[in-house]
Amino acid sequence: MRGPRRLYLVLRYAAGHWDLAKGKREPGESDVQAALREVMEETGISDVSLHEGFARSIEYEFMDGSDAVHKTVTFFLGVTRTRDVTLSDEHQDYAWQEYGDAVRAVTYPAAAGVLGAADAWLDGDGDDSGGGVV
Repeated sequence: MRGPRRLYLVLRYAAGHWDLAKGKREPGESDVQAALREVMEETGISDVSLHEGFARSIEYEFMDGSDAVHKTVTFFLGVTRTRDVTLSDEHQDYAWQEYGDAVRAVTYPAAAGVLGAADAWLDGDGDDSGGGVV
């Protein structure tokens, strides 16, 4: 059963693709610490409460010049009451969207899969407080 209106935050990166907030872990950081820092750096949102029990990892490769880079990204599910976003220089736009629109907006199937898993988790075992999902 769906709770109050649930909005997901998607970001348009400078390269033109739409995706979820993500980044690199700094030395000494846990995955959770890195996720919270990256959300703050990329969006200016600092009041994120993470849902315990939800984490999804994806792996992909991309080219950095002539080098192939393998990357693993772990996504967490968080809620915020903040709607105003201050974008970092690596982003051009953002949107708070309901699930169906967010899935259609993201460029990569892996991001759509993470959104699907998050939405299903919130519909099942997760607590849905009706805030924005980052």
